[in-house]
Amino acid sequence: MSNLREIGRKILAATNILVVTHHSPDGDALGSLTAVGGWLLREGKIVTMAVDGGMSKRFEFLPLAGEVRERSGDGYDLLIALDCGDIDRMGEAFSSLQSPPFIINIDHHATNPEFGDLNWVDPQAASTAEMLYFLLRENEIPLDIGIATSLLTGIVTDTQSFSTSNVTPRSLEAAGGLMDAGADLPQITEQAFSIKPHAAMRLWGIGLSNALVEDGLAWVTLSLRDKQRAGYDGSGSAGLVTQLVNIQEACMSVVLVEQEDGHVSVSLRSRLPFRVSDVAVSFGGGGHPQAAGCRLDMPLEKAELVIVDACKYALLAQKDALKA
Repeated sequence: MSNLREIGRKILAATNILVVTHHSPDGDALGSLTAVGGWLLREGKIVTMAVDGGMSKRFEFLPLAGEVRERSGDGYDLLIALDCGDIDRMGEAFSSLQSPPFIINIDHHATNPEFGDLNWVDPQAASTAEMLYFLLRENEIPLDIGIATSLLTGIVTDTQSFSTSNVTPRSLEAAGGLMDAGADLPQITEQAFSIKPHAAMRLWGIGLSNALVEDGLAWVTLSLRDKQRAGYDGSGSAGLVTQLVNIQEACMSVVLVEQEDGHVSVSLRSRLPFRVSDVAVSFGGGGHPQAAGCRLDMPLEKAELVIVDACKYALLAQKDALKA
């Protein structure tokens, strides 16, 4: 635990702190971001919370959601990178800095290359939010209901309500401690998973009606026109990829979403014992064994051919390995 004390001392010694998470942020990213932001503001620090694209509408219920910025400034004496599998995942919030400060890198992705000046990478943790709970506890930082709500949101979303294979007793210990501090588990679960805008449901309708299933793989492509028809202005699949992997005939799912700048965002999911992280990593992405993603700089039609072939090959290889 000495590393946690060192991290705590370094953070508390700083004055003007930039806290960054990855672009296209999920609940763990934004929960971790707002939790650390809340802690540091309480300590009297000058804090900037930044993520490319700003706060996701899905997580506007989080404390300090309205304080999250799309861009960073300059003049920081510390940067805390949260849930960023590599340095590029910080996007323009980092690359636009004229003079990058000392970097503390806190993450749970096994593919993290430890790009910080001080690194804490724990692939055994189910989420970055889980790690932050133990960081605060080790440094005797008291929780309040806002920090607890943000951290529990990160744990709940990255574990799909404690249903993924990376959930450990420490995950449940952290969740219990956060609930003791006032975090409302039923409310967080409802906000994070159940409540969706009408446009997201329309996007699901378009996607599900065009879903293809073949050789254990379910996939959908969503074009800019599809998003316009649905009235959906998000960059991801609004959770559609998680629904696709529940199709009985599939054990792996992919959703490819065309973006305004021409690239394609790819979300991948799988059911045990199959893995999608290897596919994502082969295209410069990353993630977890059963939940990963990448981006492709090519037209949507070509991206579909490339990813579908890669997923089918991975499925076949993994099935053969299981038989051996």
